Amino acid sequence: MGILSASHIFRQRLRTVLVSFRLNAEALHPDLTSIRHPTDVLLSQHGLTHGVPIEELPEQLSLLANDASNFLEQITFFSEFVQDAVKEPIIGCRNDLEVRSS
Repeated sequence: MGILSASHIFRQRLRTVLVSFRLNAEALHPDLTSIRHPTDVLLSQHGLTHGVPIEELPEQLSLLANDASNFLEQITFFSEFVQDAVKEPIIGCRNDLEVRSS
């Protein structure tokens, strides 16, 4: 149950950050972002048409790093995912997010 909850929270925060980046890009470069990305339809179907204010983005990236750590902690309970091939990319992602959020 923990892995499902951790993955859901991680995906939800990732979607929020994605929408925030896209909205920021549209605001900065409206002429270059007129073409919609295929995932925009999926995001709007899930009610994710707004992101967070740009001032809150560093905090959201920090929370996303925490969510990645929590997800990694949950998958270590499964022997199939204990391999370094699974853990290393998640740890790298978490470290990158922590650096970018500061």
